[in-house]
Amino acid sequence: MTEDDLDADMDAYWAKSGNPEILAKIEQQKEERKKKKQEAAQRKLDEEMAAYMEQKKAEPVAENPDSTTAAAEEKKEENKK
Repeated sequence: MTEDDLDADMDAYWAKSGNPEILAKIEQQKEERKKKKQEAAQRKLDEEMAAYMEQKKAEPVAENPDSTTAAAEEKKEENKK
């Protein structure tokens, strides 16, 4: 059982009360959890992009930049088929 499953179970339990204050609190907590997940995903993406860019900076540049463009175009053509 994941944390999300436990949260959903607890939310369902407390929602049974029908109390508007509790329902508002549940919605607020859901939004906070969603925001935290989005922020964590964005941080992870930023870190991955930073690592990728560092790797790209460290790689030697191709002597003939047209060769990489041609290879990319060939791959696109293959994918269309």
